[in-house]
Amino acid sequence: MSSGKELEKEIARLKEELLLKSRDLDVYKREMQSLNDQIQILISQMEGQLQLSTRLQKLLVPTDYPKFPGFEFSTKYLASAVSGGDYFDIFEINDRHRFGVILASSSGHGMAALLLSILIKLSASIEAQKGVTAKDAVLALSSDLQKNINGAESASLFLALFDRRDLSVSIASVGDIQSWHCDSEEKSFRPIVAKSEAIKSDGTPQIIESDLSLSSKDRLVFLTPGVSQLTNEIGEEFGIKRIEEILTEKREAETHDLRNEIIFRAEKFISGRDLQRDVTVVVVDVKDRVLKLAKI
Repeated sequence: MSSGKELEKEIARLKEELLLKSRDLDVYKREMQSLNDQIQILISQMEGQLQLSTRLQKLLVPTDYPKFPGFEFSTKYLASAVSGGDYFDIFEINDRHRFGVILASSSGHGMAALLLSILIKLSASIEAQKGVTAKDAVLALSSDLQKNINGAESASLFLALFDRRDLSVSIASVGDIQSWHCDSEEKSFRPIVAKSEAIKSDGTPQIIESDLSLSSKDRLVFLTPGVSQLTNEIGEEFGIKRIEEILTEKREAETHDLRNEIIFRAEKFISGRDLQRDVTVVVVDVKDRVLKLAKI
């Protein structure tokens, strides 16, 4: 009898313990569901912020620009939903003979508004001071950017100032904007400026300069780092070599056809995967029968 009662007590105790465990499990499930709901809300908010940043980035990039006699332009900007904030512009300088092409690439979309405000200041500065050089402008830009860059963020800048009178180009660059010049006589592409350390919150930016004298039918190609840094499904980068193969193969192509070929090959390489960074392509052609004029 005694053992029977003890057994009943033990069964009752186990039932009670099981009931408590079951309640604990219910609480745990509710807590897990609550945490999961909170995580989903945060993910949704982050995706919304990223989409907003991407839309803002698209609005900041110009879709139209002035026309300059003797030059033809073809541009393409593709926004990434992952990383990278590109900006480019082709702008007129208020002395009738000069214009500028600027490209900027940052490590995140969050720097887009900062880049725009600084670039507006740059344009005003060049217009106000006719003697300002590309190096002066990029140095001033780099200094302003450095004051506002946080943590591990970085930025690259490239500025080309064109003078239509003698077809000269003054170039200054910091970071990893890639550029090539194709001489109409040599019919081969050569890199214009070498890669340097990007602008960061500390350190002194190394500005690379180059001066070109263009001729009729010359071609210039400028790309942000997002093109060469595209990776396929096995982690292989698109790379500079593939870009230069396209430039060589399509050097006789029309302005827009060359731009389209670069974009087509790049997108084919990643096979439908998301762009890891923004992508910007700018092709500048000097038209045939352009005369060089003496500066006054």
